[in-house]
Amino acid sequence: MTMNAIEIRGIVKSYEKFKLGPIDLDVPEGSICGLIGPNGSGKTTLLELIFGLGIAEAGSIRVRGTGISYRHSPLGERGWVGDQPQPEDRPGYSR
Repeated sequence: MTMNAIEIRGIVKSYEKFKLGPIDLDVPEGSICGLIGPNGSGKTTLLELIFGLGIAEAGSIRVRGTGISYRHSPLGERGWVGDQPQPEDRPGYSR
């Protein structure tokens, strides 16, 4: 049986006007997976949780068998992930 590279069970993260989840997801080791969706659908939020950069309200995430929690991620040993907010996400932005 092949190990899953990523296992997500019942992950939930809420903001004032947005709720992500609950999400269940398995990504088999050796596979390629993409997150596709419209702006504001939770793609970056999910990646932040996988990388240990955010705090989930419920659920669990395991990467190659290791549990992920806020600021504790085996992915952090390899480098860092930057996120550049879009201009419309900045306070005071208008078109």
